[in-house]
Order: sequence, then C-alpha cells, then structure tokens
Amino acid sequence: MNKEIQRKCPPLANRKDEILHHHNARRHVARNTAYKIAALSCETLPQPAYTSDIVPSDHYLFRSLRNFLDGNEFINYEG
Repeated sequence: MNKEIQRKCPPLANRKDEILHHHNARRHVARNTAYKIAALSCETLPQPAYTSDIVPSDHYLFRSLRNFLDGNEFINYEG
C-alpha cells in the first residue's frame, strides 16, 4: 500500500505520523466511527464513493454476469 501512496500522493507517504485508511464513502461510515475519528482529531482525506476505474454501469454489468454464471461449473481443457 505504501507504494500506491507514494505514487499517488508523495507528500502523504513522507509524513512521520501514522495513516489510517478506512472506507469513508459517506453512506458506509458508521456514526460511531465518525465520532471516534473526530474525537481523536484525525485528519480524513476525501475519497469518492466509486473509483474512476469502474463506473456504475460496469458494476451493473459485472453483477449481472456474476449472477448469470453463479453455480455453473466449467471444464478446463488446458490443465
């Protein structure tokens, strides 16, 4: 994970204090977690609810494919 932080945000990777990574998409953060982070005076960085790699339409297509293939068994002819 440090390599990714170094690549995406070098100033953050060179900090001396700890970094806590948690999934902070607004609707997923429990109220108690948000209160605890605030009580500890931790700095939180904004994070989008969805990554730019997978747009919601892709998520829908992958879910449909997973449901379609669920329970099927496939033969591996190469191995």
